[in-house]
This record gives sequence, C-alpha cells and structure tokens, in this order.
Amino acid sequence: MANIERWSGGFSPFDIRYSHRSMESRRDLKTNCRDSVGRVAIRVLAFFALLGVVGCSIESQPDTTRGPSEVVMVTEASFAAEVEGAKESLVLVDLWAEWCGPCKMIAPALEKIASEYAGRVKVCKVDIDSNAGLARRFNANAIPLVLLFENGRKVDQKLGAFPEKTYREWVEANL
Repeated sequence: MANIERWSGGFSPFDIRYSHRSMESRRDLKTNCRDSVGRVAIRVLAFFALLGVVGCSIESQPDTTRGPSEVVMVTEASFAAEVEGAKESLVLVDLWAEWCGPCKMIAPALEKIASEYAGRVKVCKVDIDSNAGLARRFNANAIPLVLLFENGRKVDQKLGAFPEKTYREWVEANL
C-alpha cells in the first residue's frame, strides 16, 4: 500500500505525493490517473455536446451563419496585384502565421472590418511561413503585424494584437 504524505496546504490530487518503493507501482498509479481523467473529460464533452453547448461533430459542416469572407489570402506572386494594385483606396495586410496565438485573436476583428467596409477597405492576409520574402520585405521580426496601404503605398503599421476598436479607429482615421 502506498505511503501518502501531505506536502502542501490542501487535499487534492495535486497536493498529495505518493512515495513507494517500487517505480513500477508509481507508473501504474500515473497511468490509472491519466486514464480516468481522460474518460471523465470525454464524458463531460459528450454531455455538453448533447446539450448543444459544445460544437462537436464527426463530420465537418460549413458555417452558414456568416457570409463569404471578404479577407483575401495573398502570396508573394499575387501581392502586387492584390495590394499595390487594389481598386480600394485602403488595404490592410495582416502578416500572420498558423502557430501564432495573437494572430488568431485578431482575425475575427479584421474579418468584421473587411465585411463592414467592403468596397472601401480591403483586408488581406499573408502567411509568413509560406511567404518569407514578404516577411523580409516588411521586416516582420514579430507578428501579428498589420500594414496599412493607401493607394498602393505602405503608410503605417501596427505591431501586436489590439482590440477591434483600435483597428476600426485606425481605418476611420485613414479613410
């Protein structure tokens, strides 16, 4: 039987240290704990999925609540035509990467701006992992980096994640 020693203020699975002579018993205990936590997590997700709180499904279904995205994915080959030769007077270019958390945080704000200012402001996204030349061209040493182009020329940039209000005010000031 395991000798249980309390080593912090409260009693919880994280506050108890098991000392045992056999390393095999410790491994078995960790495996059993991990397995039971996994089973509980699956049951909780299944329960919430039944209630409709968590969007779990086996088949991926398209999101019909939103219209088509006005955000344009740009590559090095299409940058000149999509950004510098855009018919809109203002173009926002989001330099981002799939692994970047803050980049994912600002994406909904930029999508809203793209749909609300459609025809006046164009929003483009450049994946810096796939388009390293553009990242070097605009010195994207950190991301998210949002560039503002006016009539085909870069006039301003914002580095970091900001609230939607900040991007909206930035666009309004330059319209």
